[in-house]
Amino acid sequence: MNMNAFHKLLLTACFTFSAASASADVIAERTSNFSASGKAMRAMGQMIGSGDLESVAIEAEKLAAWADMIPDHFPVGSESRGANPAIWSDFETFTQLSVNFGDAARALMEATKTGDAAIVSVKMGEMGGTCKACHRQFKN
Repeated sequence: MNMNAFHKLLLTACFTFSAASASADVIAERTSNFSASGKAMRAMGQMIGSGDLESVAIEAEKLAAWADMIPDHFPVGSESRGANPAIWSDFETFTQLSVNFGDAARALMEATKTGDAAIVSVKMGEMGGTCKACHRQFKN
C-alpha cells in the first residue's frame, strides 16, 4: 500500500469514527434533554402551585432553548436508535411541532411576568399540549 492510499484509508476511518461518535453523542444528548424536559414540566406544576413564578420562567426559558435545538438532535442515521421513523418521513411537521413547543414555552415565560398564577397555569397547559401533539404523531 502506498503512503497516499494509507492516508486516505486513515482519514476515512477517522471520519467514520467521528460521525458515529457524534451521532451517539447527539442521541445521548437528546435522550437526556427529553428526560430533563419531563422533569421540568412536573416541577413547574409544583412551582406554579407554590407561587414561584420566577422559577417557572427560568425553566420555561430552558425548555424554549431545547425546543429550538430538537430538530438538530434527530440526524439522519439515528432512526434505529429508538426514534420513530415517521420523524424523518415528515421532518417538516416534526420541525413545526418543535417550533410550536418553543413558542409556547416563550409565551409561558411572558405569562410569568403578570404574576398571575392562573394565567401561568393556562400557558403551562398550552405548552403541555404542544408536547402531547408531537408525542401523538411522532413518539414510539
